[in-house]
Amino acid sequence: MKKKNLVYFHRRKDTGEVFYVGIGNRKRPYKTKRRSEFWWNIVNKVGYDIEIVHTGLTWKQACKLERHYIKEFGRRDLGLGNLVNLTDGGDGHKNPSKQERQRRKERATGNKYCVGREVSQETRQLLSDLMKGIPRHTEEFKEYMSARMSGEGNPGYGKRGENSITGWYGKKHTEETKKKIAEGNKGKVYSDETRKKISEARMGKPSWNKGMIMTYRNGSAKLLEEQVKSIRKEYAEGNTTHKKLAEKYDCSPKTIGGIVRGEMWKHLL
Repeated sequence: MKKKNLVYFHRRKDTGEVFYVGIGNRKRPYKTKRRSEFWWNIVNKVGYDIEIVHTGLTWKQACKLERHYIKEFGRRDLGLGNLVNLTDGGDGHKNPSKQERQRRKERATGNKYCVGREVSQETRQLLSDLMKGIPRHTEEFKEYMSARMSGEGNPGYGKRGENSITGWYGKKHTEETKKKIAEGNKGKVYSDETRKKISEARMGKPSWNKGMIMTYRNGSAKLLEEQVKSIRKEYAEGNTTHKKLAEKYDCSPKTIGGIVRGEMWKHLL
């Protein structure tokens, strides 16, 4: 276990009062980077002296001592003392000040000068062109992940119902969400290439209606053979969707899907 950490104080030059408690390696006490606005206010006004309090510590030991001294001297932003530390010490995540929370938010969002900035369509196209042809993962990595997530290696293996890891068991979309999904899919027309990919992906997989007795009935009316032929012809020509055809022929989109994929009315293929 490495013991290369230390605890240090920064003291005001005018009064000798400790205004900052820190930890780090042997270089950290003398660095001025990544110091807060409050720290700079004091340093610019009166200057500071450095006092090394403990050396030869593990990181865990240094964190524990830092928390102890910050609690003993008290933080100024909390009205408990004169320290300009913005957290309770240790790993730097406990009880952060408002300023520190804002700083972390900006850092997580990206460059603070780019927050809320809109990317032009030209830039988006340029980024898109640059990424084309670049494989996201190697074939070796894809095979590794496929083997790892198959069968018992999958975190969701054997977990169904209440034990499902998706968190969706027993939940339903609200009417508002359903409406948004419907609006988003309205008028969507898949290209021939996309249809081909979907068809290839479904090839060899059992149909959702396998083993079901279908009457192709909506209300009291049945689809006629002429209508089925028209449905397939119109869909093949493009510029239409399952939903539009379903509305036109007074049946469900699922029925249209089964017809155009050849899962229903197979004798007419």
